[in-house]
Amino acid sequence: MSQLRVKDVMTTEVITVPHDAPVAQIVTLLSRRRISAVPITDEFDAVLGVVSWTDLRAKIEIGVPQTRWWRRLVPSLPQWPEGTAVEVMSSPPLTVEADASLDAAAGLMYRGGVGRLLVVDGERRLRGIVTRSDLFKAHAERALLADARQ
Repeated sequence: MSQLRVKDVMTTEVITVPHDAPVAQIVTLLSRRRISAVPITDEFDAVLGVVSWTDLRAKIEIGVPQTRWWRRLVPSLPQWPEGTAVEVMSSPPLTVEADASLDAAAGLMYRGGVGRLLVVDGERRLRGIVTRSDLFKAHAERALLADARQ
């Protein structure tokens, strides 16, 4: 069996946010779409960075009282910071080319401590995204095929 490539498992329809999007818009997008991060692009679709829940948590001020009963009675609401995507994004993002092997992509994710890689072309334009889940699914499918052959 030939080695699978990132292009074989990546998602090509990726939600992106422009570099000047307000933080509140990003929070709304992540919440409504139930996604953990969003790529930030410039006007030419070149990838500038990524905003994840981790990036946002570092900027949120939550005044949660310390007692459990109080948190249940009065849930505190986060105060989202003012600013734009470029002010809260992680940059530069970890990227990979579509022709990279899944093993190479897994190594990049592991070394970078991330759960996703942005797939870019030679001009850093976004072409897709590959996640840890994509790699797990491909690995599981290969294992099932190998078991079936035995």
